[in-house]
Amino acid sequence: MSEINWIAIADDDFKAEPHDYMLRAEQMDEDAWWEVYFKGDAIMGHCHYMPETEEQAKAFAEMVYFAHKKALRIKS
Repeated sequence: MSEINWIAIADDDFKAEPHDYMLRAEQMDEDAWWEVYFKGDAIMGHCHYMPETEEQAKAFAEMVYFAHKKALRIKS
């Protein structure tokens, strides 16, 4: 099982909270929005890459999460 467990907080709004992170993804009207937070601070999100779907938004968030976690050498 993946360490990313997405939970629906609304019909088109999702979050995951692994360790000190919070990942968010939401399907908007024309595209999708996403953001990754570490210890409450946004580290990278939608302003850099504009996905078209919620699934793409989740994938971007997960990539940033794993890259950031590895860069900081955080062990789960």
